[in-house]
Amino acid sequence: MKRLLVLLSCLVLCGCVSISSEFGSFTSIKYPAKTENQEVLLLTSTPNKPYKEIGVIKVEAIDEGVSLDQINAEIIKKARAVGADAVINLQYGGGETMNGMVMGGKRSNMLTMVSNKHAQGTAIVFTDNK
Repeated sequence: MKRLLVLLSCLVLCGCVSISSEFGSFTSIKYPAKTENQEVLLLTSTPNKPYKEIGVIKVEAIDEGVSLDQINAEIIKKARAVGADAVINLQYGGGETMNGMVMGGKRSNMLTMVSNKHAQGTAIVFTDNK
């Protein structure tokens, strides 16, 4: 039984790639979602044309194998879903966190360091479509 628990724990802790995203709205206005064919810009600064901030997008990836391209794809996916034309002031970061479990009884500890990457930016819509 203990061997089975150790095997299952290893599969859970070592085999998971997790990318999640969230959107925090600044407004009660709901914008129509963008299609796959509509471009969403990713910018590390602000654009030179008028825009309105509609919320913040945060993406977190738990796995050192996740690339910047995958994180950017998740940002674009969330931006399209909320109707954003662009995501500005993008910031990227990362680090390591402790992950695992401590089982009762004989105190079986299975703690590992897990790499994470994250990104955050402000979703906007352009107010001048010229």
